[in-house]
Amino acid sequence: MTQISTDAYGSAEVERMFRRLFTVLPDLVAIPQRSVVNDNVVFIESDCTTTLGNRAVHFSVCDRFVIDHGKLLERR
Repeated sequence: MTQISTDAYGSAEVERMFRRLFTVLPDLVAIPQRSVVNDNVVFIESDCTTTLGNRAVHFSVCDRFVIDHGKLLERR
């Protein structure tokens, strides 16, 4: 099974991480529920749905993004 790293640094690495995620879970849907900005940190909480085998799976995630001068520095 492919492992998806939870940390990414810089916009290119964040893009690669999301591309791998959607390769492994092509029907993944993430619907943002809440967000907050604190200085240069953005938190986005999302409810997710995907299919594993024949079963629908639901889970929540909270992404943390660090942004500096309009550039994405980090995602956790």
